[in-house]
Order: sequence, then structure tokens, then C-alpha cells
Amino acid sequence: MNYEVLEAIGQIAREKDIDRAVLLETLEAGLVSATKKRFSDALDVNVTVDPETGDISIALVKTVVEEVTDPDMEISVEDARTAGFSTAAGEKVDLPIPFDDFGRNAVQAAKQVIFQKVREARREKIYNEFKDKVGQLISGHVQQVDRGNIIVMIGNTEALLPWRHQIRRESYVPGENIRTLLLEVLNNTHGPQIILSRGHPDFVRSLFALETPEIREGIVRIEAIAREPGIRTKIAVFSRESRVDAVGACVGVKGIRVQAVVRELGGERMDIIPFTSDATMFIARALSPARIDRVILSEDERKACVVVPEDQLSLAIGKGGQNVRLASKLTGWTIELLSKTQHEEHMDLEQTIQIEVVSLPGVGPKLARELEMAGFETVRDVARSATKELTAVPGIGKLRAQKLVDVAKVMMKEVEEEVRLRMQQQAEKESTKAASRVAGEAEPQEEPSATSRNVDQPAEEAESADEAMHTEESDTNDST
Repeated sequence: MNYEVLEAIGQIAREKDIDRAVLLETLEAGLVSATKKRFSDALDVNVTVDPETGDISIALVKTVVEEVTDPDMEISVEDARTAGFSTAAGEKVDLPIPFDDFGRNAVQAAKQVIFQKVREARREKIYNEFKDKVGQLISGHVQQVDRGNIIVMIGNTEALLPWRHQIRRESYVPGENIRTLLLEVLNNTHGPQIILSRGHPDFVRSLFALETPEIREGIVRIEAIAREPGIRTKIAVFSRESRVDAVGACVGVKGIRVQAVVRELGGERMDIIPFTSDATMFIARALSPARIDRVILSEDERKACVVVPEDQLSLAIGKGGQNVRLASKLTGWTIELLSKTQHEEHMDLEQTIQIEVVSLPGVGPKLARELEMAGFETVRDVARSATKELTAVPGIGKLRAQKLVDVAKVMMKEVEEEVRLRMQQQAEKESTKAASRVAGEAEPQEEPSATSRNVDQPAEEAESADEAMHTEESDTNDST
């Protein structure tokens, strides 16, 4: 029986990759449990396992007394001497128990305790091994594909690559090698679960760090990533040293570095752009390869109105709106694209809302001058004011101020509704045209893969474009 248990311990140590010392401690705990199951839970049991020879000694610890009141914990002086102990009352003795005295049920109980402790030790080992590797690249091989989810073996440990974290166009077969990002380690009641990902933006970040020494050394930083896995990724990079070209470092000589990343991602297209804290310029670069005429920012709403030439609108939008969508994610700004014609029409419509205050019923030239001097130049200004502000204007009392505000609000509501309808009609018209252009032109106009320095645009063109981007930044909160 002794040999049977030790052989089981040796097999578990080999298969589960657990320290033998931990298993020997677990064996001792299991034998304590088996002893109590065989005799009594109230017993004080002492179990030792020799790590060198594997010899097991099991003993009941009892106190020597003159008169026994608790047979589980005490032994009389006479019985102790009969057992070969020359002790006096009050001392403790270890009464050995032959291993053969254990029945089958007791041995089974020991095995259950051992296996339970082994599972706990295994879970803790896995969790401690992988918890510090979150965010790192992990290589393994596919064990099985189960309803879209992939079980990946990392050494002797199973990990999960869920369907939602895969690249849609990829497929794998058992035994195939796979590289992933260790996304998280969950420590739940069923043990640690290792979650992998190939679709997370940080997977691209880690791949570029692997291929680019400048990133690993901290000279070049990836400031932002926007990704649609398997289709297209935009990354913004920044160099901490002026002598190092951030985009060139990521692209590599003849595109060797970015090509390695693209191959790992199954042909996913890369747009690498230089990062800048200038929001206007950053948005313009993020929309590359389209040429941008003007960027108008609304800081409060974090929205950007981007004006592009007519022939660049479909390219700025991208196939299925992909280019502008990724640019918006990359920059963190909501981007609205307008052609030059659309922008001019919007400006014209905006002007129609700027109704002079003299147009308000009951406001003559003299009162209009007073209102303008007080900062109320248009009907919109009056409609948005409080009556208390208007009463500060000479000649306007509380009742008249309230009446002016009410009339101004009615006028603005009518004008804005008319403008809204006109803008909606124009937008629908332009949307139809843009959709037609995207379907017919976007595919051939898409930019080349980022395998050369021209992933953003040529240096000369970039400089001129950057200068052009330093245009006015206006608050568009007053727009309809």
C-alpha cells in the first residue's frame, strides 16, 4: 500500500509539473485525514514522510495520565510502559500505527485529499506563472477548435482564444502553431482561465515592439491604435529623439519590419502616421491618404468638421466608411466630413440664421443700437438670453424683456426648422452621391500598403499639408 501511494505521487509530480516537496506535504495531510477517518476525528495524528527514502510513519499523539478520561487523547501510565515507553504522567507519547492497518476506504480518502491539494497547487502555480505575463506575446499550438473557440496549449497549460478575439478571416487546425496576446488571467472557482487574443489592438502594439528595437528601447512610442481586426489598422507613433524618424523606424528598410507584422496578421493593412499634439494636424494625418483642405474644431463637443476636395471625399470616407471610422477612433474626435461644396452651402445656411436684431417686432433702430451695444447683435442672441440680462439695456423693462425673448425664440424656431429641412435634403443628396463614388472609386483609390516611407504621404507633401492645416479653429457651438 505504501508503494502504491508513493507511485501515485511520483506520477502526479511528473504529469502536473508540481514540486515533489509540495506533494509530500500534501501526502502527509492526506494520511492525517485517512487516519482520522479510520479511527476518530478527535485524534491528534502525527505523520511524517522521509523525502529521501519515502518511508512513512504514522503515530497517534497521546498524553500519559494516571487515570484515563478521554481514550482518544490519553493513555495510562501502565499502558504506556507496556508499549515500551518509560514516561511519567503528563508527558506525550507517539503510538505508531502500521500502514497495513488502514482499510481501502481510508486509503481512498487519502488519495482524494491528495488530488484536491494537487489541483489547488496546480491552479495557484498556473495563476502565479501567467498573471505577470498579461500584455505579452505568447506562443503555443492549437489543441482543438470548439464551436469557434480555440483551445491553445502553452506548454502543459490550456488557454482559451475566444471567437470574439480572433481575426475573422483566419482558421486553424489542431497542431498548428499560433502566436497570441495574453489578454487576461481569470482566477475563478473552476481554476485560473487564461484568455488570449489576436484581435486586440495591443496585439499589434506588441508585434511592432517585437520587430522594432526603437520601440523596445523607448525611443519611439505608439501613442494610439485604431483597429478593425483582419482588415485595417491605423497607428500613431512618436519619436522622443528628433534624429529618429518614428514612421521610418516602424516601417524598416524596404518595409521589412511592417511586412513582418502584416504577415503575422494575415495581410491586415497598416497605416502608420506621425503623432502630434496639434489636434488639427493629427486629424488631417489620421484621414490619410485623403488630402484635407480644412479642419474646424469644436472643443466643447470634441467634434471636428473636416473639409476635403470633391475628388477626395470618397477616399476620406473609405470603403464602408472605414477610413473615417478608424481616424475617429485613433484621434478620439467625432469627425464630420464635408466636401468644399457642402461646406460652402452650410456656411450660406448658417448666414441665414444670423438675423439682425432690428428685425424683431417692436425693436426700432434706436433700441436695436442699444441692444447691439449690449452684445445682442442677432435675434439668436436675444433668444438665448435671460430676461435679467435684457433688463440691463436702457428702455427695456421686465415685461418687455420677456416678450422680446419669447418672440425671438419663435422666430429662431421657424428659421432653424426651415434650415434643418434644407440641410437634410442636401445631406441626403450628397450621401447618395458619396455612396456612389465609394462603390465605384474607393477600391482603386485606396492607399498602398504601409511598406514604404510613404505610409502617410511624401515628406514634401506632408510639410505643405501640415502648413495648410494650421487654419482657424472655430467654436461651432452656434451652428444649427
